Amino acid sequence: MESAHDTYASGWGELRWSDWISLGAPLSVFREHVSSGPGFYRLRSPGQPGLIYVGQTGRELRSRTRSLASGVDRDRENPPWNDPHTAAPILWAYRHEDGLDYELSVAAAELDTATRQCREDHLLYLHRLRHGHSTLINHGRLHPLWTRPTNKRDGRATERREAPVVYSSIGVTIGNPDHTASDWLSLEWSSMQPIASWLPDDVPGVYRILGGSELLYCGQSASMRTRIRTHQRNPRFAGAAISVHEMLSAKSHHLKERETDLIGAFFGSTGGCPTWQYRPKVV
Repeated sequence: MESAHDTYASGWGELRWSDWISLGAPLSVFREHVSSGPGFYRLRSPGQPGLIYVGQTGRELRSRTRSLASGVDRDRENPPWNDPHTAAPILWAYRHEDGLDYELSVAAAELDTATRQCREDHLLYLHRLRHGHSTLINHGRLHPLWTRPTNKRDGRATERREAPVVYSSIGVTIGNPDHTASDWLSLEWSSMQPIASWLPDDVPGVYRILGGSELLYCGQSASMRTRIRTHQRNPRFAGAAISVHEMLSAKSHHLKERETDLIGAFFGSTGGCPTWQYRPKVV
């Protein structure tokens, strides 16, 4: 019997996943196995633990993944840009540096933008629960030896570093599922404070914004004081309270991992998103 935590299962995350195909398969194979509608996609590589990447699109899975495949397939002298697919340069680097090949599976899903993005966070959280580490290149993690390029218009290509950068994973967050608790997901949270009049220390971390018992938003920042100042001007958070979990010396991808844990765990326990997560900004 398949488990919803089994990364490779056809029912992983309570979605209906297609058979695995080579990312470099011909168009005829894509047409047979990859939906032309919106949804989710996942990549694996033979011999690698866990998944390489999890993504989502509100447009066409087929065109999105074909675009990714086109970038990854470029030769070493012609690396891809950050557009049209931000994952392509990192997958390209692993292909040329480490000899990785990729297999693709997709799951069609008609969802609004916020729900689709929260569900992607849930898939990434399930992966961390299953494997104890993140997917290889989500959360802003790059190849250790290659920089991120800009979009083609800006003209800064990826470059090979002289020394590798380590992109380690922090441990997955599990524990008390009550998002109002002082030990939500076994993290040490500060006491709830009125967002309109309180600022935390200027340190990295994650935070939660509540309206009573309703979770309004989860976020992360290398400078929580600066970020929360911007939220104080947001009318959506009028009368709300905020609590923070400090992550001293955390790297950017560690902050994103922890934020994903929070949103993914909340989605897993409630089936929904924090009220204003991934919603358009109020202007």
